[in-house]
Amino acid sequence: MICSLLCRVCHFSLGKPCVPGLSQLEDENNQLREQNLSLSRAVQQKRRSSVSQPNTAVVTPRSSTTTTITTTVVATPSRTPAETKGAQEDAKMELQVLQASVERLEAQLEKAKEAAMADRQAAQAAQTALWKKEKEVSNAKLDQRIAEREARTAQETIKKMEVKLIHAL
Repeated sequence: MICSLLCRVCHFSLGKPCVPGLSQLEDENNQLREQNLSLSRAVQQKRRSSVSQPNTAVVTPRSSTTTTITTTVVATPSRTPAETKGAQEDAKMELQVLQASVERLEAQLEKAKEAAMADRQAAQAAQTALWKKEKEVSNAKLDQRIAEREARTAQETIKKMEVKLIHAL
């Protein structure tokens, strides 16, 4: 998406990215973000799974109405504490690895964006220089046409004077 926007801006819309690998980096970045999000959700679900479903109890206050109070009881995990701790550490390690990968890809993406921007600026400078040279060529052609016209006029004047000189003799 960013590459296509940059390509439109720098007028290099050739159907392929102007910076090689930019689209691939964006895809990898998006995939790693999705993996990071799914792992975060999995960790949250594991934390929630250690808590049992809420129990309800009926408490009768002094008034004649009945009130329901919801309480939460922590259940004993089905795993041993060492297993739970190991699984949590594994999830944290994997999450850290994915976060590092996302940061690395974001840095690469930023570098690619900067390179694309530099390329765009260079292309704009080249386009401006080309326009100036085309303008100079156009002006030179105009000057050439004027000079040719003046030369023809001078040639015609010379011929007329030669004819008058021949008739005068």
